[in-house]
Amino acid sequence: MFDYPENWLPASDVYEFDIFNKKAFKNEKPLQIRIKILEQTNNLKKIFFWNGVLSDWVELPSEVGDAETMKSILHLPYAKMVVLGNKNILQIGDASWYGYKGCLCAASPDYEKGTKLNVKDLDSGKEVVVKVNDYGPDRSLFPNRVIDLDKIAFQKLGKLSWGVLHNILVTKVN
Repeated sequence: MFDYPENWLPASDVYEFDIFNKKAFKNEKPLQIRIKILEQTNNLKKIFFWNGVLSDWVELPSEVGDAETMKSILHLPYAKMVVLGNKNILQIGDASWYGYKGCLCAASPDYEKGTKLNVKDLDSGKEVVVKVNDYGPDRSLFPNRVIDLDKIAFQKLGKLSWGVLHNILVTKVN
């Protein structure tokens, strides 16, 4: 059993690879990796690798590949990797709208004010980048609500009359 970072739980098996011919490994050409997710949840997921020097799991820049995989690139000839899900951060869920100041902004319980987020409707493929300017929605009242969008941002994804959009992916813009 591994000791994972606080609030992170395994969402995949642990994978290990080793390129034995180190001379053949070209660090300037990174390896592209995809890891299958065992159980579909709506929580934030990231790929981590085991850093033996630090004796800790270190997050890799990673993104959702499709509904069943996470993907990343790696510049190492050896690694032990796993997909971990953060039990406290929702990544896929519903989005509603509110009237604020007619901006591309949003309310999020998971990200700090000022954070830029990419909001994508996984059904239509439409997406919009917003800036967090408020806290909410309240997960005790709306457990599946991943974000509330200003009406201008909501209209980039759907019609206001729909009220709520489903299957919305929220990712932090780096």
